Parts: sequence; structure tokens; C-alpha cells
Amino acid sequence: MAASRADQRQPHIGLRIRLRHLLTTSSGLDCGLAPYERETLAMAASADWVRFALDIPMREAPGTRFAYCSPGFHLLSALITRGTGLAAEEFAREALFAPIGIADLRWPRDPQGISHGGGDLQLQPTDLLRLGYLFLRQGEWSGDQVIPRQWIAQATRHQVDATGSQGYGFGWWVSTDIPGMYQASGRGGQRLIVWPAKDIVVVVTAGGYDPARLAPFLLRSLKSNAALPRNPAGHERLLARVRAAAQPRSTGGATPPLPLRAAMIDGVDFALDPNPLGVRAVQLRFPSQAPAQARFRLREGELVVPVGFDGTYRIGNDPASASRVAGRGRWTGPDQLILEIDTIGGINHFTVTLNFEGDRLEGRVSERAGLIGEMAVEGQRRR
Repeated sequence: MAASRADQRQPHIGLRIRLRHLLTTSSGLDCGLAPYERETLAMAASADWVRFALDIPMREAPGTRFAYCSPGFHLLSALITRGTGLAAEEFAREALFAPIGIADLRWPRDPQGISHGGGDLQLQPTDLLRLGYLFLRQGEWSGDQVIPRQWIAQATRHQVDATGSQGYGFGWWVSTDIPGMYQASGRGGQRLIVWPAKDIVVVVTAGGYDPARLAPFLLRSLKSNAALPRNPAGHERLLARVRAAAQPRSTGGATPPLPLRAAMIDGVDFALDPNPLGVRAVQLRFPSQAPAQARFRLREGELVVPVGFDGTYRIGNDPASASRVAGRGRWTGPDQLILEIDTIGGINHFTVTLNFEGDRLEGRVSERAGLIGEMAVEGQRRR
């Protein structure tokens, strides 16, 4: 633990941080109390994520109180690598994912090759369900004990007081209202809920919705503590609705005429001032025979988003990540453009308001799933 900053607040307390403190996010680091995950964004902007996390000053003695700190989880990932010689992704593929049949996943790494400890693992919903089922069955899968039962019991037990009607275990939120129920709760409304008393696992992958509005519908859908009779007709109706929801929507109609400003900024690079999201430049293109396009130059690579101006999203593939992205836009005045950008494969949905005046660009960015609040951006036309 770096003493130069930690000593300014609580000398040597950092030396007493234990794995239990990191697992229960009660490390005592000065992290996790400000709105949004400011420390996580700052860590992502750094050249060495582990060093950044180690340099966070101590706020109080470890174990004093719960404060959700993603850099602390990244230290856990680094410890896995130090102990096994493998990135957490590689270790998990071998020791956890392969034994329960999970092969399709993405888990990005930091500049030193450490798997992101605080999040960003992407799994298919059915594979996330496998993880929940593994915990529901006390770590057993097809007769093999993949995770020790003792660990399941400790990880899903109330270890520290957290927020509202929840405690916290080892990476799991533990309900204090419904005995025995626990969940993995991700930003934007991602949920993996395990309710052993009802023999139920629930998976929700979405972004920017209110989970409290969904819970009553889930509870009303519980009809019995035993298996219900087969309902082929109802099952087919469900499949039909899923197929219909997967079909691309038709365009919203004719594209309104673009203002003169669109032609003036077509293909122009605007260099942005430093910002927490690490967006260094933006360029807009308005071709006559193809969808408009917004290009964002990031710390590493670019994000390229097609943009529909008829009220309907255009969907494309981001060349940097190979993930699906979608965008739509509208001019609300001769010099103001609003972009809505959905990362689809992830959970982020950005609303970007850009105002152009001469060679200057000023704007605001917000993110529906809670990554940031409203963030100001400024830039200058590149000559």
C-alpha cells in the first residue's frame, strides 16, 4: 500500500486490509461514497489500474463500514493473477466456466492484462442462469462439487450492513426482508437473483430501467411452490412474442431536412478537453446515400455509431469491440444536436447534447444506467 498518500489520513491502516474487507467492500479506502463511480472512471483513465487502487488514501479502519468500491474488486482480480499466474478470465474459464458449460464470454483487461475486477464481464443470459443455478445447488454441478459448499454458505450470508433492506456477503447482496434470498445486482438493473426457499433463479439483463417496477410482476408470476402443468399454447405465445421483439423496427418515416450547420461540420474533427469518459475527439458525418455517423475517438480506438434522423435507431457494429451499437439524433435548433447512443451489447445508453458556435463545441452528456451524472464537454475544431 503506497504510504505517501495513505499516511496523510490514517497511517498504516492499509496494511491491515484483508481479503474479507475487499470481498465485503468494507476496505476503509476513500472510495465509493461519492455519487456515481468516480474512482472507477479515474482508474480507467490511469495507465496502471492496480497502482491507482493501491494509491487511494485510507478513509478509516478496514471493516468500519460498507462502501461500494470497484477498485477494491480490481485488487481482488490482481490477487488472483498473482496467486495463480493466470488472468481472472483464464482462471475462471478453467475452474468455473468450463465445468458448468460456459464458453461464450467477454472479459476485458486493464493495460497490465488484469481482468476487470469491478465489472464488465459479459455473459449470455442463459449462462448467467447457470451461475445462479450452481449457487442454488450449493456449488454442485452434475455430481461434481465445483465450488465448496462452505464458500457458498459464507458468500451468501449477511456479512456487513449495506443499504436499505439489504446486507452484503462476499460479492452478493443479501435480503433482510426475504430470508435466504440473495442477488448479484449490477448497474442499470442487471440482476441474478437466487431464492433457495422457492427453488428459483431469476436473471434480468437490461439497462436503465427501475427494478422496483419489475419486481411486482415477477412476484405475481409465482403461482405455485411446485412445478406447474405443461402449457404448450402459452409457451408458444411466449415464443411468438420473443420472436416479434427480435425483429428490427421499420424506420420512423422521412428524414427531416438538416440545418445548414450539418454541412458546416460534416467530417470535421472536434478535439475535446479532458473528461472522465476519456473521449478525446468527435466527428460527425452526414452522407446523402447512407445513415449519418458519429465517430468518437477514445483512449483506445474509436466508437463508430450509425445515426438515424427519422426517429428510429440505426444499428451497426462498432469496429473496435465488434459489439452492436445503435444511434439516433435530432436537431432541436440550427446549432443544437441531440444524439442518443445505445451500446446494446453493454448497458450504457448515452444522451449527448452538442451546441456548435463558430469553431467551438459545448455540450452535456448523461448516461441512463448511472455511469455518470450530467457531464459538461467542451471542444475545439481541429485545423
